Order: sequence, then C-alpha cells, then structure tokens
Amino acid sequence: MRNSTSGLVLGVLLTAGLMILVLTLVQGAWLGLISHLLQANQSAGLPQFSTTPVSGFAFPTPRAAGHVGEEVTVGKVAIRVTGVSRTASARPAGASMYQALRNGEEYLLVGVSVRCLSTKESCHLTEFDFGVRSASGRDTPAELASHSSGLQLFEGGTLTPGQSMSGSLIFVIRQNDRGLKLYYPRGFSLGGAAEVVLGP
Repeated sequence: MRNSTSGLVLGVLLTAGLMILVLTLVQGAWLGLISHLLQANQSAGLPQFSTTPVSGFAFPTPRAAGHVGEEVTVGKVAIRVTGVSRTASARPAGASMYQALRNGEEYLLVGVSVRCLSTKESCHLTEFDFGVRSASGRDTPAELASHSSGLQLFEGGTLTPGQSMSGSLIFVIRQNDRGLKLYYPRGFSLGGAAEVVLGP
C-alpha cells in the first residue's frame, strides 16, 4: 500500500515537472515567433515609430493677468473688473447674511461685468466660478450671493449670446493678504484661467 502511494506521488510530480518544461518551451517558441514576425514586418515597410515632434498641439501657457478696467477673455466669456474695495471689518451694505469675520479677516468686494462672447451658444456661470488668490497661494471662493438692499450682487446664471451681466462678488480674505488676483474659472480649465490683478 505504501509503495503504491509513493509511486502515485512520484508519478504526479514527474507529470507536473514535464508539463512545466513543455509549457516553458512552448512559451519561448511562441515569443520567438512573435519577435521574428515583428522584425520581418518592420523591414517590409510597415509604419515605424517617429521621433518627429507633433506640431499644432501644446499645453496652454499661463496668460498675462489683466488689470482693473481691462477686459480679459477665456473661452466664451469676457470679464472686466469694474471696482475693488477692501472693507476691513465693516460688513458690506446689505450683507448681514454673510459669515461673521474671524480675527484678522476682512471683506473684499469685487465689481465685475461679464459678457458672453459666443454667437451661437449661451454662457453659464455663477459666483462660485470666481476665486481670489493671494501672492502666498491662499485660494478663496466667492461668498453665496442673494438679493440685498443697497448692494447689487453678481448672482450669475445663463447669458444668451452677446448678453452682459454685472454685480459685486464678496470674498472673505485675510487683512495681510497681498498680491490679490481674481481668476475665472475657479475649477479645472484645460484652456487656462483668466486673471485680473486686484491690487498690491
């Protein structure tokens, strides 16, 4: 009984070893055949990989920032900053619904006029598409706009081709923030963002 069990185990081991050897040989032969066919096809005039640089394609380079009063464009949208006001700790008129300031913060009001440049398609944007970035890299989104007495806020929406919309954006920034720039769009943009220098 012991001999038959040993013989069976030995037979299984020999069979497994033989199968591994056959598979290794077949795999090597198969890879060699593929390599030979690829080399033969390349010499037969199939397209080769080119090292010539592709022309007509480039990642967007950062565009020069505009200044207050200048119109900057990105995609189908033209933006003009019409005014900038740092209001320190005073709440903007009619803005009692905005968050209370923490120590060292202040409100920043940015007046904007936006125009849809497209001749066929509408442009859609909201206050959340705008951001302010400081020289230190701090990024601030616009506060939520709502109808307020004494202050025309930019609420965004859909602009038909050629239509304009204007109003103020409110940001909460630090009092020591410098080198502020308004930019649009705030999210990812393959075409780059338009920037406007807001002050020193």
